[in-house]
Amino acid sequence: EVQLKKHPIFRRKGADLYMARKITLYEALAGFQFQIKHLDGRPVVISTPPNKIVGNNEMMTVEELGMPFFGRNYKYGNLFIHFEVVFPASLSKRQIKTVREVLGTEKQKDKGTKKVYEPKVFEGSEKDLLAKLRKRSEDLEEEESEQNGQRVECVTQ
Repeated sequence: EVQLKKHPIFRRKGADLYMARKITLYEALAGFQFQIKHLDGRPVVISTPPNKIVGNNEMMTVEELGMPFFGRNYKYGNLFIHFEVVFPASLSKRQIKTVREVLGTEKQKDKGTKKVYEPKVFEGSEKDLLAKLRKRSEDLEEEESEQNGQRVECVTQ
């Protein structure tokens, strides 16, 4: 029986190879080029096509850069690359102004709303979020049943 060793860069599925690569926001927008060492030892250069913007969690493929098919050493699988765009933690006012000018976007105007809400980053997993929502729902149901069966309705003014 053949045992496959875990590789630090590649995962294999049949003749196809999979890898993940983090790129900067600049590289996602303006392009990139990087070199990897293929499983057969040769250096391989990966470069974005001209004018291609790479999205976060985008999967791209390089045909026939995988492993040879069993029994057909002239036919190769593909290399799939999953890209994760690493965004900057923050931008200065000057950087924001430059980005706005370069991308041609305008600052969004307040449309007369009285309150502006700022979302916070949720620290935790999706499982934590679901548990928190479930608890909140249970608390609301308990509160409703404590009102002795009286139904409370909102009144619009």
